[in-house]
Amino acid sequence: MYELLKQTPIFKGLEAAEIERLLSGISFQARKVDADVSIAFRGEKIDQLFIILSGSLRGEMIDSQGKVLKIEDNFQGKALAVAFMFSKKNEFPVTVTANEKSEVLVIHKSQLLFLMQRNERILTNMLELISNQAQFLTERIWALTFKTIKSKIANFIIQKSKNHELAVIELNQTQQQLADYFGITRPSLARTLSEMEAEGSIQYERGVIRILNFEKLKTE
Repeated sequence: MYELLKQTPIFKGLEAAEIERLLSGISFQARKVDADVSIAFRGEKIDQLFIILSGSLRGEMIDSQGKVLKIEDNFQGKALAVAFMFSKKNEFPVTVTANEKSEVLVIHKSQLLFLMQRNERILTNMLELISNQAQFLTERIWALTFKTIKSKIANFIIQKSKNHELAVIELNQTQQQLADYFGITRPSLARTLSEMEAEGSIQYERGVIRILNFEKLKTE
C-alpha cells in the first residue's frame, strides 16, 4: 500500500518508508466498496479524505427525476473532493459511486490536519491538489456551457490531446459514460462523432480518437 501511496498526489515526493512512519502515528482505514455502491452522497458533510487504492469511482449529479450528469471518473491514486473539505460549506458536491469493485483509504479530516502540520511536503501537496481541483471544476463548468454537442466534444478532445495536433487519445470511458459526462444521450454522442468523422476532423474507433484536423476542432 505504501509503495502505491507514494505515487499519489498527496504523498508525492515521499518515500514509502516515510509514508508508513507518518501513517503509523494516525488512525486510518482501508475500505472495500462493491460495484455500484455509493460511498458519499451529494450534500453530505465532508469530514474524511478518500484516496482510491484500487478500482475506480464516478462523481455524478442526479436530479429529482433521476437524470444523471456525470462530472468525472476517478481512478487509482485520486483523492476525492479535497477542494471542498476545508470550505465553510464542506459538503460533497456530487454523489460518489464505485464503477467496479474498489478499495479506498479513508483518513479523517482531523488526522489529515495532523499530517499536514507534521510534514511540509504533505501540506504543499494538499495546497497544490486543492488548486488543481478548483481549476478542473472551472474547466468542467466551461465545457458544459458550450452551446452545441459538437463543441463540447471538440473541447474535450483538445483538452485530452494537450494541444498535440496529431494526438491519439485512448478513452477510459464507454460511450454511455462519455454521454453522461457531456450531459447528452448516447445516440446524440454517436451521431455527433460520426459527423465529425465525416467532416474529417477525427477518426473514432473502439474507444480511440485520432485527431486528423486540429485546426477544424478548434473552430467547432
